[in-house]
Amino acid sequence: MACLERSPSQRPASVREISGMLPGGDPLSAALSAGQTPTPSQVAAAGSSGAIRPLTATLLSVAMIVAVIAAMWLGRVTSLLERVPMPKSAPTLAANAQDILERLGYDTQTRFKAFGFDFYEEYIELIESQDTSSTRWDIL
Repeated sequence: MACLERSPSQRPASVREISGMLPGGDPLSAALSAGQTPTPSQVAAAGSSGAIRPLTATLLSVAMIVAVIAAMWLGRVTSLLERVPMPKSAPTLAANAQDILERLGYDTQTRFKAFGFDFYEEYIELIESQDTSSTRWDIL
């Protein structure tokens, strides 16, 4: 009956779509090859080939969460910034710098400001090349 629809847009577009409508056909494949969005019932009827078992999915999710937490912890433990004592925060130092600039007579009312901490990479490379001891970063 689908092949006999009055409007050509309502008729099956290909032989593959017609075979999917027949018993034993693959309606999901037929819908996808016809460029149509499959219905939820077609997706459900397609079976579970290639699906991950719930236990496997749960274990993989837990492993991913543990890996992310471990990476965050290792990042803090191995960061050189954690080894350098910083008694004052970046905003406090920026305020101090602004006070100094005002006392020197500079205009500090600009809308563009930037501050923060950064590595002096040449110094880090110098320490790495000249000292291989486990306490080489204590010099920082």
